[in-house]
Formats: sequence, C-alpha cells, structure tokens
Amino acid sequence: MITDSNMIIEARTEKYLSLFFFVAMAAVGGIRLYYCFLLPVNTGDAVRHVCWGLIVNQHGYDAITHNLLHWEQNLGFVSWAKLPYNYPIFSLLFDQLCAMIYPSIFTYKAILTLIELANSYIIGKLTNSRLLALAYWGGPFSIWWVSREGQFEPLQSFFVLIAIWLLNTDRYRNVSWAFLAVAVQTKLTAIFIIPYFIYREANLRNLRERFIYFSCAMIPSVLLMHVANPMRLLFNSFALKYNPYYWNFFQSDYFAWNPPVLVLLNQVSSYFIIAMTIIYIYNYFNKAWFDIFPLLSFIIFLKSITNAQFWYVNSIPPLIMTISKPKWRRLFLLLLPFLDLRSLLEMVLGPFGNIVSESYYKAFTDGVMTNLNVLF
Repeated sequence: MITDSNMIIEARTEKYLSLFFFVAMAAVGGIRLYYCFLLPVNTGDAVRHVCWGLIVNQHGYDAITHNLLHWEQNLGFVSWAKLPYNYPIFSLLFDQLCAMIYPSIFTYKAILTLIELANSYIIGKLTNSRLLALAYWGGPFSIWWVSREGQFEPLQSFFVLIAIWLLNTDRYRNVSWAFLAVAVQTKLTAIFIIPYFIYREANLRNLRERFIYFSCAMIPSVLLMHVANPMRLLFNSFALKYNPYYWNFFQSDYFAWNPPVLVLLNQVSSYFIIAMTIIYIYNYFNKAWFDIFPLLSFIIFLKSITNAQFWYVNSIPPLIMTISKPKWRRLFLLLLPFLDLRSLLEMVLGPFGNIVSESYYKAFTDGVMTNLNVLF
C-alpha cells in the first residue's frame, strides 16, 4: 500500500511539474514574441543583416566585396554601412534565408527566437534537466539580446550544441565534426571548442577521419574565396575600443558609458567564474579538467580583447555543455545571468546605455522600404 501511495504521489508530482514547465515555457515565449514585435533599441545590427540578405539575393555573392553604400546610397544610416560584409559564410546564408522568407526585422528576430527554443531543447537533453532548459530559455541575456535586439549568436550556438550532442554518440561522431565546421563558419568564436573535440578523440586514426568531415564541411568558405577574400572581410572592421568586461577595471576608457556599479558587477561576476573554473581544474586535474577548457579560454578571451559586447555572453552556454560533472555544469549555467545583469536591468527598468534613435528607423522606413522592399 505504501509503495502504491508513493507511486501515486510521484505521478502527481511529475504531472504538476510538467504542467509548470509547459506554462513557464509558454509564458517566456509570450514575452519573447512581444519583444520580437518591438524595434531594437541598443543595436542596429538586425537592420544591417536584413539589408545584406536582400542585397546578396539580388546581386549575388560578389556583392559582399563592396559596402552597403555601393549598392544603395539610402543605406548610409545603417550601422557599419561603409564596411563590406564581415561575417563568415553561414551567417550570410542565414541573412539570405530570412530575406527570402520575409524581409523584416520581426522575421529576423522571430527566427532567431525559434532557434533559441531549439537550443533550450538540446540543452535539456544534454543535461537531462528541464529546469536548465527553462533557465536558458528564460535567461534575460537571451531574451533581451536575441528576441529584442536580434543578435545572431543563437545560430552559432545551435550548430555547436548539435555538434556536442552528436559527439556523445558513436554512430554520428564524424557528423559532429561537420557541424563543428559549420559553427566556425557562422562565427569564429566557435574555435574555442575545437581543442575539446580533439581531446575527446581516442587515437590519431580517428582524428584523421574526423578531420576529413570537418574539411569537407568547410567547402562553402573555400568556394566563397572565388568571389571574396573571407579573411580580409572578417578582419576589415572598425577597431571599436569598448569592452564592458575588460580585465583592467582601472582603464576606464574601455567602459564608455557604463556606470561604475555595472563595471564592478561585471568584473566580480567574470572573475568569479574564472575562479570557479580554476577550482574545477584543481579538483579534476587528473580526470576531467580539459572539459572546462572551452569555457575558461573564452572568458579569458572576452576579458582580453579590446572590442567586446554584452551579447557575447550568448556564446557561452554551449561551452558549458562540455563540462562532464553535472553539478558544476548546473552551477555555471545558473551563474551565467550574473555575467550580464544589464539585460535584466533593461527588461525591468527600460533601455539605457547606447540607444538607437527614432531617426534610425525613420530612415529605414523612408529609404529602405522604397528601394529594397523591406518591411517591419
């Protein structure tokens, strides 16, 4: 009788937990959809990606060797309009796909939001935890920078997460390396996970086989070299001197408009995560220390470069998935929102910092809608 009673209680508990999970996921989805309908306020990148998708669809891939102004003078208001396209090939393909479906800021952000939903599902599978899937889906750093601002880090995260998922299987390990190559061709920061993939291979023969799949998946970038030099495009960027996480918190010129309290919080949270990774390495040096290498190397990179943004935090969750110890993996995922308190503050208090003016979108509607047939 006691056993039957316990089973009934467990079944009811599971039912209520499932209901809570569904309601919470739906509620976050509603908030995200609301943000998708709003215009970005901190960045103008979504507009640029929509414009590039349209231009390449109309003029072909050699269009990326020129800047936006070369194709349409009315695009002078767009962020980085004087630069050629400076992202890898799969980010460009994504821009083209969004423009083909329906060329609008809403479409661009909505598709990225759906990708984030897929990412949360994969994280739930990798961690065997619906709570962590919900924590990712409801993370302010994701809600604000993806569903509100339209930053495309989720696309890279999707390919990295798929690669990690397949790496844990025997049947599809080769394919995992192909997805890893696609991730690198989406945004270069995916290179931080390559050492982990190499570490996971048992012998040199297996590694050679994996490298063949990786190389074949790099063919799109090789083909792009026939019309443009990818390296020149990627590194031909304006050297913006701004990093809210810069390692030297006494060098105030890197923090621009950030108030001192936000700078302090960023420093405390980022150095605390570094400290936790060092503790992890100390505890598991002879067993599993290398699985935290992607996270540690990326955080060090984030604090060292002279040009970084808050939304770079969105590249971190897949790097946490390499950690083999469930408790530590859960700890780092739950610590992640503290690395970007700005997004939470903007959701609660309203936008602050660098604000995109209304004239930016007025130029978008007046100039671009007429010439490129772009709609919100």
